[in-house]
Amino acid sequence: MTAKEYLDQIRRLDGLINSKLAILSTLEASATSTSAVTEVEPVSHTRNVHALQDTVVKIMELREEINSDTDALVDLREEVQRVIHRVDDARCQTVLILRYVWLKPWKDIAAALSYSVRAVYKVRDRAIEKLDAVLLQSSIESVQSCSLADNS
Repeated sequence: MTAKEYLDQIRRLDGLINSKLAILSTLEASATSTSAVTEVEPVSHTRNVHALQDTVVKIMELREEINSDTDALVDLREEVQRVIHRVDDARCQTVLILRYVWLKPWKDIAAALSYSVRAVYKVRDRAIEKLDAVLLQSSIESVQSCSLADNS
């Protein structure tokens, strides 16, 4: 896994949570809305008398999924920050954390660091290279420790 793929996990999980929150909002709105139902002609199908109950169950299940995903996001952010702190350049660490952990826009990062956006991109490129090296070293160490454990 490349550094960019590793870092983009946070953005993907955050997007998933946001889409589930939008669905939850729609479900809650439909569960709390009231509308008068007037049936003039007999309907040939059976009405779902448990529609509200089904919606409430869906809401509860979706809330549990969102809570689980949020816990996973918090854990992932902590893990990514630990890995980023293995990069030996403080500016690189700062840019990576602001952009990929806290999902800040490039303009905000540049303003916070008093850099131009172009300068921030250069730091980002260097940071990604350094992080690729850290991840490569971690995977080599992981493989070595697994092979040592297998030989025991």
